[in-house]
Amino acid sequence: MLKIAVFTNNPNAQDFYEKMAGLKEESLKEGSLSLLHVFRSRIFPEMDSNLMTGEYNIFFLPELSDYDAFVLDLYWNSGDGFLDSALGKDLLSQIRKQKKPAVSIGNYLDAFVNITADADSSMRQLMDHLSLVHQCRKYWFIADVWKDASVRKRMEACFQYLDQCGFPCTRQLLHKEYRSTLQSLSDGFEKLLYKSGGLPDAIVCSDDFVALGIMYAALKKGLRIPEDCRVVGFGNWKEGMSTIPSLTSLAFDRKEYGRKCMAILRDLRKGRQVQEEEYMFPCRMEIRSSCGCVRECGSELAQNAFQEVFESYERVEFGNHIERLESDLLECNTLNQIGRCFYKSCLFPDCCALYIVLDRDFSSYKADDAYLNLRTSSISRDNSHFPIHGFPKSMKIVFSYENQVTVTKDRPIRSLFPAFEAGDSPQDFLFIPIHFRQYTVGYFVVQSAVPLLEKPFLVRTIRALCITIENLYTKRILSKYNKVLTDLSTRDGLTGFYNRLGYERIACRLFEEKKRSGEDLSILFIDMDGLKIMNDTYGHEAGDFALKAITTAIDRHKVRDQLNVRMGGDEFLLIMDRLPDEDVEKLLKEIEEEIPLTEEAAKLPYSPGISVGYIHTDMTCPKNLDEYVREADEYMYQVKVKKGTARK
Repeated sequence: MLKIAVFTNNPNAQDFYEKMAGLKEESLKEGSLSLLHVFRSRIFPEMDSNLMTGEYNIFFLPELSDYDAFVLDLYWNSGDGFLDSALGKDLLSQIRKQKKPAVSIGNYLDAFVNITADADSSMRQLMDHLSLVHQCRKYWFIADVWKDASVRKRMEACFQYLDQCGFPCTRQLLHKEYRSTLQSLSDGFEKLLYKSGGLPDAIVCSDDFVALGIMYAALKKGLRIPEDCRVVGFGNWKEGMSTIPSLTSLAFDRKEYGRKCMAILRDLRKGRQVQEEEYMFPCRMEIRSSCGCVRECGSELAQNAFQEVFESYERVEFGNHIERLESDLLECNTLNQIGRCFYKSCLFPDCCALYIVLDRDFSSYKADDAYLNLRTSSISRDNSHFPIHGFPKSMKIVFSYENQVTVTKDRPIRSLFPAFEAGDSPQDFLFIPIHFRQYTVGYFVVQSAVPLLEKPFLVRTIRALCITIENLYTKRILSKYNKVLTDLSTRDGLTGFYNRLGYERIACRLFEEKKRSGEDLSILFIDMDGLKIMNDTYGHEAGDFALKAITTAIDRHKVRDQLNVRMGGDEFLLIMDRLPDEDVEKLLKEIEEEIPLTEEAAKLPYSPGISVGYIHTDMTCPKNLDEYVREADEYMYQVKVKKGTARK
């Protein structure tokens, strides 16, 4: 079986889907077995450097030596600069070191076999049409990403053609703030227009998305396309077919790219040298009205409107589905609930299996994993134990849905093989990162994912999953800190025993629970002998050591479910399940004998003594806890008087 790893940051879902569909079709046609592992980033489209690190970490999940060949669908996307980053350079370097067949689809990457459009013949075809048919002489070439090698080659082909003809052409680069959305592209075009003082005869765009942004800007300014300026694109996106005017563009068969990719991989594995003409594809012109050749006719308008009705209906239906999913996910309090909610959403009807793989320590919290910023009341993970580079060393499948059956048992996973490897049939798996900004916590896997790659819901649903898992973790951290804050408010700082607030919240509630169940308690009231003398003679530090010596001894001989309370300066209350008198006496003797042995007592001039009074409750009578405590206090005072240590 040919094991192929595919790496993509392609923002165009339709483009990537068709390439993968062609690759898979060729695999099936040839009858040889292949396994595709697709590693996809850019789930969050607007990425700062932290998000980029978390997203692109998925490329370093696989062990490259496990694969027979590699497919790269990587681009210099506007905004992230992955191929220029240390991560991008590292990935390409590691793949080259494998010395195994590797093909780049749609972009030029050094030292790889590249399958892309034939820039010279394609752009000559386009420029011939504009200059000969429409008599265009003045041109702009507009792109949003100059570092993309395929864009550069098309631009160079245009400039070479125009130089030969003696026609002027200006290269216009949209500033990075004018990328990524139609509105931002429109704003960028308006600035270029103001700077240049007028329109050219034709605008050649690096792709259809840029062309649509230009046409949108022209519409807002009252300019007419193609009357005032002709606009052409590249890629033949379906969005450009439905605009008015519809967009003239260069089209190429993306599925054929995928088919050729698989054929080249097989040839390379056999040691056959691949020639350049075997992987450069000419494009065909799709002539529409944006260049002035075709008038929009009634039938075309009706067809576009008809298509728009159905696409609008699908968008509304999908939007409603996502809203329901996001609402349901908000109610999830466990990973299992999240997984079940996800597969029940019916957004993945064609896949064979879903998996959520997370750090084995996901449910535990390290001391420095997160801290509460009291000034902003927010959770910070600046020192998270989750890794930034690579994946957690120990991971587990926390949820899986396989062949319409959910499996909830935690399953440790050491590598992608054989965990995500089909049997004797061609298969594909899609891997998507789960991260908290730059911190990687796991990944999501979909089996038989190629049909889903073109679906608009894929990115939205995976994004909802990532956000829900992060929210779950944050809720658990908040719960942890709530407990910490509760302990701080109900615990005595010196002894660690519950304070008076803890007595009211914890001890009184315990008493009421025992009263309802009819279970009696033993209540011991302990008072230190001579705390005032200790403080006045040896200082308050000595007094604190004495109190700590007593509480340390109490803790060392604590019985099961015992509740310890510091009621005042030198007064302590012990509440426990009822013990026989002889057991209480034995416990008190052990505590008294332990006090001199404590580390704190060793720092004192003499060992502190204690006086104790105790009482057993009778839950059949109407007394409350305060009344029993007062009785125990009275018994303690009687003991203190007999010893001659009663306070004046």
